[in-house]
Amino acid sequence: MNISFDITTPGITGLRGPSGCGKTSLLRGIAGLHHFPQGYCRLGDEIWQDDTSFLPPWKRPIGYVPQDGGLFVHLNVKKNLLFGMRFIDQKERFLHEIVDALHLGPLLERRTHALSGGERQRVAIGRALLTHPKLLLMDEPLSALDFDIKSDIIFYIKEFLEKYKILTLYVSHDAEELRMVATQVLDWHAIQKNST
Repeated sequence: MNISFDITTPGITGLRGPSGCGKTSLLRGIAGLHHFPQGYCRLGDEIWQDDTSFLPPWKRPIGYVPQDGGLFVHLNVKKNLLFGMRFIDQKERFLHEIVDALHLGPLLERRTHALSGGERQRVAIGRALLTHPKLLLMDEPLSALDFDIKSDIIFYIKEFLEKYKILTLYVSHDAEELRMVATQVLDWHAIQKNST
């Protein structure tokens, strides 16, 4: 994969491209979950990867919402959410705010294996937001939701990210979803062409 881009505009940057083109691999590289041999990644003045250094994922101030949710199967929903809150202040207020917005109240005591795909995605989004990351990476985060719930959650996510000024890279193949949520949209083929 040969791709390069800079995000200089604050807000939510959408990345659109067909399935299988490498969008997930790109997010995993930014998160530090995949080490590209000649990769370069920087957030502000902090270099996460270059020719001589590689910052491990647990030291990168990111929230990551993978396609499968990535929930801890040995924890219930509430404990999955609380896991992301270990290092932030004002925990209770943020927990209640996000639980209400993502309609998670009835799920808090449920085990993750008993959740539907859409419920798992909502929990994963909540957990990532509760870390208060400097960079939020979202990989097809709403693909399992019906349109009505998706519209409500998109409105909340956008409002929350703008309120707390969290830089976000939002990956989707759904042009309408990106139109609703993103401040700007990058096309995978265009940035790949510009990188060659």
